[in-house]
Amino acid sequence: SGFINVKSDFNITSIELLSFTGKTVYTNSTIDSKTARINISNLSSGVYLMKVTTTKEILTRKITVTR
Repeated sequence: SGFINVKSDFNITSIELLSFTGKTVYTNSTIDSKTARINISNLSSGVYLMKVTTTKEILTRKITVTR
């Protein structure tokens, strides 16, 4: 689908999506919840890095978008 659902055991404070070349393609720093939903329908196919910042840690995950 055109969305990514993110869940964490801790409150998420921000999410950033970066293209594999390092360009920021999405950012949201107004999250204060253990869940978040990201609309990726406008992203091209490819590999992205998702940086999730919580109240306890920073996680980075690889996301592959296929169309």
